[in-house]
Amino acid sequence: MSFKLGYTLPLKSIDTGLEIYGGVKNLTNVFQSDFDNYRNRDSNYIYGPGQPRTIYLGLKLKSL
Repeated sequence: MSFKLGYTLPLKSIDTGLEIYGGVKNLTNVFQSDFDNYRNRDSNYIYGPGQPRTIYLGLKLKSL
């Protein structure tokens, strides 16, 4: 589960906008608990997220 929130500030003097955003990936910090470890394992048996909880912030220049 992920979450992203953003707000666009209009910059009318240069006819564009500036988006400020932030979010969280893997909000619940859940991982797959039953990885195959034996010799004949199925390498495609992956169903959970690959990264731990990640928090991010950013700026984006947008054309209006």
